[in-house]
Amino acid sequence: MRGIVAWFARNAVAANLLMIVAFTGGVFGYTKMEQEMFPVVNITGASVSVTWNGASPQDVEDQIVTRIEEAVADIDGLDRIVALEQGMTVAAYWPIRGEPDLRPWMQRVHDVGAHVLLPVVIEEHTPLEFRTWSPDSRMVRGVWNILVPAHGAPRRPDVVIAPLVGVDKALHRLGNGVAVVVGVNQHRQRDGRTDE
Repeated sequence: MRGIVAWFARNAVAANLLMIVAFTGGVFGYTKMEQEMFPVVNITGASVSVTWNGASPQDVEDQIVTRIEEAVADIDGLDRIVALEQGMTVAAYWPIRGEPDLRPWMQRVHDVGAHVLLPVVIEEHTPLEFRTWSPDSRMVRGVWNILVPAHGAPRRPDVVIAPLVGVDKALHRLGNGVAVVVGVNQHRQRDGRTDE
């Protein structure tokens, strides 16, 4: 035996001291490391911006949002965009009106071992909760008569797939229901709720 391994074999005290220094440095470094429960992430996506002076929100909904939603209603290719992995959490939505129907895709997500989450409005003007959905989940009618999982602890999604939403100049949501903002900062403010 030659080299550093041979030297440490002959000098056991030095090897143990080096191990203690490395361990202490690791513990010290860990305590100084910046940690975030919900790190800020940049999410890429598509954005459509249209100015239509004098148009009502209903005009924008009917003439722009609905047409775009219809054009992508037979969404194909999410499997190429979202790299599914066993154990990951993917938030989708239960379709209403002209929204794309992702239920077949949700089944495929479930089949590969990922967890499908659906949004649930617990109380108006509060952040959404996401609950686990599976093909055998018991569903109930939630706010706006949309089917949601009947039970389940709140979960945090890794990926969110959402229907197209339009806004007016004042950033008021156009379309079905009312705006329920879901953001990382709002999830941070939820006391006592953690991921499963």
